[in-house]
Amino acid sequence: MKKLILLIISSIFCILANAQPNERYPIVFSQFYNFSALINPALLQTNNRINVTASNQFHRAPFNQIRTAVFDADIKVQHSQSKSIFGITFINDREGQLLRYSRASLRYGVHIPLNDTWYMSGGASVGFINLSIDQTVSSGSISSFAPDIALGLAVYSDKTWFGFSSGQISNSSLQVDISKVRLPRYYSFFLKQCFEISPFFKITPGAVIRLRDSYYNPVLWDLNINAQLQQFLLAGAGYSSSLGLNFNVGVHEYYFLSNPLSLTFSYNTGMGSQVLAKIESFELTLRYSIIKKRNVETTE
Repeated sequence: MKKLILLIISSIFCILANAQPNERYPIVFSQFYNFSALINPALLQTNNRINVTASNQFHRAPFNQIRTAVFDADIKVQHSQSKSIFGITFINDREGQLLRYSRASLRYGVHIPLNDTWYMSGGASVGFINLSIDQTVSSGSISSFAPDIALGLAVYSDKTWFGFSSGQISNSSLQVDISKVRLPRYYSFFLKQCFEISPFFKITPGAVIRLRDSYYNPVLWDLNINAQLQQFLLAGAGYSSSLGLNFNVGVHEYYFLSNPLSLTFSYNTGMGSQVLAKIESFELTLRYSIIKKRNVETTE
């Protein structure tokens, strides 16, 4: 009986949180600065040879069975005048005991220098999205697949990044019994700027704006500002129109076994969000990168 009540509450929450149950958009973490390639496939990381990232977003009880897990990996191939980045992403979005959305995609990006400071990049992501509903005593299981394609462009330097992308461009849908879940096309704009205050302190504000085909909140946006101290200590705050006010703390590129490791924890308060359900959530992101060698700076 308790499980049935929890299932009903979780289902109601999912409907409220998504605002329109017949449409589906990918979850954007408040740590979008750690997931730039999920927003725009042209923004694959280029600083390191290999990047491996894992993240988990979960909610406070009694909604703790609603969570999203992400695994992402990419590798850089250096050419004489350009860089090629290959990546793979898995997303498992579980909304209660019975319902889950899964995404898997392969990404490719090419980065071309414009001059000594600026690069232009283009990227594509191709994969699928799956909707699965587990079997119950009164109904059978459901599994539906649809293509998931995204394209993006970006221009960036060592301190500035901005880009444009379009996701779910195939405008497909998932068949659920006699109804459909739409996967409408949406557009994203990404901007991030780093300001170096001193050799030991810098701040990085960032923003994401998403335009979607929806009568309810057609524009979603995320703002964030991070402060980095002593090269690796990280703290910041932000606002997401879908997640509300959020705070984060962590370490950024702290060298462990001769390679940089980043760990970030975020708390999303739900305060001020535009969705109907004001539910608190948490995000934990771990990234480990592999480089050929560590650059050691010397001062006289």
